[in-house]
Amino acid sequence: MKRSTTGYVGFAAGAAAVGAAWVFWVAFRPGAAPSHGENGHPPTANPAVGNGHARSMTAAPSSTDPASRRPSPSDAQNPGRAELLREISRLRAEIVDLRRRPDETGPDRSNVVELTREELIDMSDRCELAWNMPGLGDGGPLQVGRGEAADLGMADRQREAMNRALRDHDAAMRSAIRRLYIEVTGDEDGAATISPTAAMLEIRAKSPGRDTQVAFQRIARERAGLQAPPDDVAGTPAVERLYRLMHSAGDRVERDIAAEIGSDLAHRWRLRGNGFHTSREGHDCPR
Repeated sequence: MKRSTTGYVGFAAGAAAVGAAWVFWVAFRPGAAPSHGENGHPPTANPAVGNGHARSMTAAPSSTDPASRRPSPSDAQNPGRAELLREISRLRAEIVDLRRRPDETGPDRSNVVELTREELIDMSDRCELAWNMPGLGDGGPLQVGRGEAADLGMADRQREAMNRALRDHDAAMRSAIRRLYIEVTGDEDGAATISPTAAMLEIRAKSPGRDTQVAFQRIARERAGLQAPPDDVAGTPAVERLYRLMHSAGDRVERDIAAEIGSDLAHRWRLRGNGFHTSREGHDCPR
């Protein structure tokens, strides 16, 4: 079972609070020696606490914080108190560290197929895109073997139809990327031999940064349902058309396969992710 970071922070904060209360009782119980600040002067009041405001856990500790001040002579007289002060300091440092980490019980960021609308809207605010698509490696198009097909309960004829759809998708993707590469670089000879990955990198490297920022903002907002896609993308920059191509590839191939083997089986196969390349990428939103 995954441990909730939020729950652990609450536990650590509670432990630190109890410890601080115990130190306060030891220091100020009836008959205890009066407390002194640093250099023997009375401790200075903390305005962030004295005015009724909560102090940030990440704020620099003040000299009145019993867990952060320097040891005093009374610490030597009460070694248990000194040890507890050190434990409080350790717990507070751990709280700060845990609050900087993502919650382990949060959404699974590896699943980019079934994002909620709330997640998509949040991503659009950051101009972030997430997609998955069959890989375009040198080994040729993705194909489903007999073992995987058997695991999914897929008949041989369904596997053959699915592999045919995957080959068609692979050929269409490579052709579209080559056309974009030629449009951006003018290198028709190189387009015949360059790999899809290298071609995509060249397209992105040779495109103005603002074109990429605008592309991410538009596509993210469209994906979240915050604006309609354009009727015709022909006039948009090549880098925007590249990201539209990649961002929609997984949905297109699933739709094409569903026409051959059914939507339920096609979706279950896609969720397995075998041979798929998953990406999350974001850019500063244009100003």
